[in-house]
Amino acid sequence: MRTNKLVLLAAVSICGWISSGLQAQIYTNTVVRFHLTAGIAVIGDIDVELFDSEKPVTVRNFLLYVESGAYQSMFLHRCEPGFIVQGGGFQIFNPLDSSPFVTAYSVSSFGKITNEFGVGPLRSNTYGTIAMAKVAGDPNSATSHFFFNLANNSSILDGQNGGFTVFGRVIGDTNVLNLFNPPRALTNGVVDMSWFYTNQFGQTFRELPVNYSGATAPRYIDLFTVQITSTNAPDVLPPVVSITSPGSNARLTTNTVTATGKASDNIGVQLVTYRLNSNTTMVATGTTNWSADLVLVPGPNTLEVESIDAAGNHSTTVSRTITYVVPSTLTLQIVGNGTVTGIADGQILEIGKSYKATAKPAAGQLFDGWSGGVTSSAPALTFVMQSNLTLIATFFSNPFGPLSGNYNGLFSETNVQHQSSGYFSLKLTGLGTYTGSLLMQGSRYSVSGHFNSQGKAMNTIARAGLSPLAVEWQLDLTNGTDHITGQVSDGVWVSPLSGNRAVFNVTTNPCPFLGKYTMIIPGSTNGAVSPAGDGFGTVTVDGNGLISLKGALADGTKIAQKKVSLSKNGEWPFYVSLYRGKGSMLSWIAFTNRASDSLNGESHWIKTSAAVTSLYPAGFTNLPMIQGSLYTVPVGARVLNFTDGLVVLSGGNLTQSWTNTVTLGADNKVLNTSSNTLTLSIALTSGAFKGSFVEPGTGRKVSFIGALQQKQNAGFGYFLGTTESGEVRFEAAP
Repeated sequence: MRTNKLVLLAAVSICGWISSGLQAQIYTNTVVRFHLTAGIAVIGDIDVELFDSEKPVTVRNFLLYVESGAYQSMFLHRCEPGFIVQGGGFQIFNPLDSSPFVTAYSVSSFGKITNEFGVGPLRSNTYGTIAMAKVAGDPNSATSHFFFNLANNSSILDGQNGGFTVFGRVIGDTNVLNLFNPPRALTNGVVDMSWFYTNQFGQTFRELPVNYSGATAPRYIDLFTVQITSTNAPDVLPPVVSITSPGSNARLTTNTVTATGKASDNIGVQLVTYRLNSNTTMVATGTTNWSADLVLVPGPNTLEVESIDAAGNHSTTVSRTITYVVPSTLTLQIVGNGTVTGIADGQILEIGKSYKATAKPAAGQLFDGWSGGVTSSAPALTFVMQSNLTLIATFFSNPFGPLSGNYNGLFSETNVQHQSSGYFSLKLTGLGTYTGSLLMQGSRYSVSGHFNSQGKAMNTIARAGLSPLAVEWQLDLTNGTDHITGQVSDGVWVSPLSGNRAVFNVTTNPCPFLGKYTMIIPGSTNGAVSPAGDGFGTVTVDGNGLISLKGALADGTKIAQKKVSLSKNGEWPFYVSLYRGKGSMLSWIAFTNRASDSLNGESHWIKTSAAVTSLYPAGFTNLPMIQGSLYTVPVGARVLNFTDGLVVLSGGNLTQSWTNTVTLGADNKVLNTSSNTLTLSIALTSGAFKGSFVEPGTGRKVSFIGALQQKQNAGFGYFLGTTESGEVRFEAAP
């Protein structure tokens, strides 16, 4: 570590150019004062005469930073005693801050200037002169950085990197300058900041002058901050600038051109800057009459110009479009059966100019997309001509007619999660276009697009506050499965997608699963953790294979689905959004028509802890096996095949399980024959039932609901307790 050399022993006050014997001296050049402080300590002043006429570009550039306020809170950031002390590059927010020095920001740049070392009289880098700092290997790279020569550096700096332009000299006493130049009587310390704050700055300050000695980290108040003032009068009026040539909307056949123009100001223009095609800001040659050498790109080029005066006032930016005309031959290829209008193969077009083309498929064909130098799936194409551009328009025979219709299905990870699962529906036209939606986490997202010749399509879905969804679709074009696959992803999880086309029609292809059904969603074995009662639903399948579901889960949550189509194999994509989007239930339910059941499917019932409900606030994940039975409305017969029955209630915070005897009459009325208070009635059109029970001893009344399963000759349902749900069964007596 470099240790500090000496401490600044005392503050020094140096009289300026109007005192200490200098008041009789009259300077025709601009004089500026460097006022140095360290925290509240006044270090002193350094007065500098600028070489206005000898180095005009450099002086104008320096005064622009001074009078515009760009150097506000600037500090000296580099000191090599016996060589130079440098500033003009970096600033701090508060020079009076006593906290550790950890953050600096760069002085805003007005652009690079031309090196003037060889302009006017030779001004060598001798002791007491001020010069502009530059980037190594680039003579014309000076911006805001300056340095004072602390010795005669002419042999080093006059011939290096095109020579370092000296644009002023210290006048009067040099005591303050000598503070940075041992072995003088008063010296400052120098620290290597990389020992304290590695990688904290855009540039590491390895030779930072500070107002203390020792091996500790510097504070903001230890830095030498500089305030620079000049003798120039305040100026608030902005300059003006104009472009003389090239003319407005000029069209050129060469890529180089010199732009010219004029600028004016009430006091004087300091510099003119320009940008071509929004690239780096550059300083033009000259001021009141300026010029800039431009290298154009093919096509339209935008030139922006502004002028700046010594006070930092900016003119209104003026702009001009210059077109570099470069002709090139377009190659157009057509694959398949179709035509293209707007352009032609072998046509001569201008590079950089915008053109339009439209692809039109022949009868029975579809457009597959543009390829070659430009890629697009839209038939109408707007493109910018490039050198030797090739465009390929591809058409293909339409395969979508037999596949058109409505599709629906599910998507989820193998380990089903609420946030990555859901339901989709899609309507496909005979031309391969589609509209549809995804339902997940309580939100519905619309999609649209068209499938390509491989049966592929993609959508990106924006979601407020969430990562966008990327959806991939894949139709089976050749195997007649009426199947669609794909995936949904947010960039972290990936959920496979699967669905089927609705194929049933009440007239031409009636659904073989037509009828009414009841289904049961069994409860868990631990009612304290998740619902122990049995959820239920009543289901209708119409002749078009459309399903309608209405029911309730065993925690009292209502469920419903409408107009969801069965696949030709009897597969039902069952999905309901629960708890205002904070939970869901998902299952592929198969219609089986077996002796034991008519439908079944393993489901995933998820309630997240974010769901606000009175029961089970911690949430749960259940995997109930859904079972269903075809339901036949009884005509002159009992809805279930028994007379003497039982109604059994268990769980749900009851003091015990209660078994109640009942009879099922020929009129399907249920009569309570036990000593307990109980009622039960059956909705014969749907197979649902409801009732109530009064618990002996507590007098607590509970209401229950459920549905019959005719193939199991029983009914199943639930009731709600104070903290958990319970199960109710209606079954034959033994």
